[in-house]
Amino acid sequence: MFNPDKAIISCEEDVLGRADFAKSVAQAICKDTNKDSHVIGFYGKWGTGKTSLINMVIEHIEKKTDYITKDEKPIIIKFNPWLFSNQQQLVTQFFSQFSSTLGREDNSRWLKEGARWLKAFSNALAPLSIVPGVGIAAFAGSTASGAVGEIAEELGTSLEKDLHGIKSEIHKLLELGEQRIIIVIDDIDRLNEIEIRQTFQLVKSLADFPNTTYILTFDREIVSKALEAEHCGYGKQYLEKIIQIPFELPDASKRGFELLLSSKLEKILADSPYDDFNRFDWDNIHHNGFKSFFTNIRDINRYFNVLYFNYELVKKEVNVIDFIAITAIQVFLPEVYNDIKYNKQVFAGIISSYSPSTRDVDKLICDDIIKKADSHYQVFLQCYLTVLFPKLNSIYSNVSYTTDFLVKWKKSRRICSDDLFDIYFRLALPEGKMSQHEHDIFFSTDMDNATVISETLLKLNESGKITEFLDFVPYTVEKMPEINIRPFITSIVDAGDLFQKDESIFYGTSMRIHRVVSALLKQIKTQDERFDILKEAFENSNQSLYTIVWLVDYQDELHGKYSYKESNTPENEQLITSEQLSELEQATCNKIKQWSENGKLMHSSHLFTILRLWERWDNGNKHQHFVDAIVSDNIGLSKLVESMQSKKVSSSSLYTSNTIFDIDVGFLKEFTGCDIILERILQIKISSDYDMLSEEDKQALDLCLSKIQSEEEELSN
Repeated sequence: MFNPDKAIISCEEDVLGRADFAKSVAQAICKDTNKDSHVIGFYGKWGTGKTSLINMVIEHIEKKTDYITKDEKPIIIKFNPWLFSNQQQLVTQFFSQFSSTLGREDNSRWLKEGARWLKAFSNALAPLSIVPGVGIAAFAGSTASGAVGEIAEELGTSLEKDLHGIKSEIHKLLELGEQRIIIVIDDIDRLNEIEIRQTFQLVKSLADFPNTTYILTFDREIVSKALEAEHCGYGKQYLEKIIQIPFELPDASKRGFELLLSSKLEKILADSPYDDFNRFDWDNIHHNGFKSFFTNIRDINRYFNVLYFNYELVKKEVNVIDFIAITAIQVFLPEVYNDIKYNKQVFAGIISSYSPSTRDVDKLICDDIIKKADSHYQVFLQCYLTVLFPKLNSIYSNVSYTTDFLVKWKKSRRICSDDLFDIYFRLALPEGKMSQHEHDIFFSTDMDNATVISETLLKLNESGKITEFLDFVPYTVEKMPEINIRPFITSIVDAGDLFQKDESIFYGTSMRIHRVVSALLKQIKTQDERFDILKEAFENSNQSLYTIVWLVDYQDELHGKYSYKESNTPENEQLITSEQLSELEQATCNKIKQWSENGKLMHSSHLFTILRLWERWDNGNKHQHFVDAIVSDNIGLSKLVESMQSKKVSSSSLYTSNTIFDIDVGFLKEFTGCDIILERILQIKISSDYDMLSEEDKQALDLCLSKIQSEEEELSN
């Protein structure tokens, strides 16, 4: 029952009452005896049925000329300019199609001769750059002359070597014929602005041959705007100069529009497993807004494609009228649809006891949701939603409902029932959930470019889906083509620091990244290749440092290095060897040093952790120079103190918890080698730099100051 968004091809399919108009246009074209080229324009917005109208016009022309001789029958050419990739192709392909059509074996001698010259015209134009707004005379230069000369020689004709000569020959030949050449150029508004101007230049100057009728369709507003750039803001006037016979697409008859809607709705009703369709309920929904969602045929097709698909999955569980109504909101107002879904407490059920303050809050929520819709929908949306969700009457009009209504609504499978509300939104993805397409895209053979992967990962992060994705990948790595693994690891390492923050030990973001990287590397057979992939990822990372540091530190733990517990895993079963790990440590030190020199390290939210590990891995104590610089810099020391904060959550009761922050001041002094931390913090608090700090930085400085002062008081006592 799915309806592809395709135009009708016959008047028999017309339900909008436009067939008579199409017939009148076709008759006028057939009766036209003027040999001059002229242009008919059909104006209409996207989805209003321009292509369908053209198809009916062409159908009438073909029927009307069925009984006349071949030499008098109109020739119809349908040219689709948006099928070609650039403006030069657009022009040459037009003339190529024009030439092929006229050159058919059963055409007259005049037309076949004209086809040869059209081909010559096309070949002459091919090496040239066609500039909108410039006449044909501009192309009679040296480049064109050579091409035209060769063509004239091929044709065995003595011809002045310019494009005017070829065009003049075509003009004479087409004027000799009796056949009208009807050229249809549809959907011009799909083109970019340069191609739009190119098309009108084609019609106006390059192909304005005798006995030609152009039928152009487009959105007048879009085309006028495109022409304005070339014609000093006079796009509409230029358009009027080209289009000699303009037609605004006639509005679909109200009756026809309603018939189309009704015929499609009847298919849904015929498929309903219940026979409890209520005419009063339908009339209520229809006149309180449903009919106002549809402004063109494309709206109808788009809506019913969604409705047919969704209804098939839930038809035994829902009220058909409510489902028809809520699907309109899903299709045309998706933001409103999602807000309704996540505010079930406002929309579903009844109000048993309602304080004025609660009513005000719910009313505010409803008002905000309605305001998210365009003004066209806001006019009727409150009434429409009230029909679907009677509880809104209690919010806006103080109407009350008894529990008997809950029983009635549930029995009728209404969306306003608390028990059934969620079923209507079953096909909507929960907030932050990935679609199957978003999952599968990373396992496509096309996803082997690190830049594209990084952009896709960051989009998932922006939409709140990155955590689910990181949890998902380790279980499906065998589906990823091996060619994707290297760019994927490079991308996730580079983007890791930008992902949503989660510092929990077992399920934090860094641990999730490790699991993904580890699972992918295990798909690679040799330790050497795994090492090469990691090293390349670290060296190419520009956006993340903490992710690299964390991954290397975790490998230290897996290998039992430094103070970590000795590993029971044989080296040949590790992802990389100990020697390779040491090389990665040095590569990471080099990366940290780069960040320290370009100023990025100071602003890392994990500054202290990075410095501690730099100290561990750096045999030459290069880190100490940076630590000294940090301590002497107001912003730098503030960032360091903030990054040293530890926090733990303590439960004060069964239902409440508190977050407690702490700083080990003794360790701070030991690490920095600075005994004047107290004095430095006091200096920062009275400096102009203090106002530049974040609230978290200021909070950390205050905590550190308080801890130092408390310790000094204890010592003095």
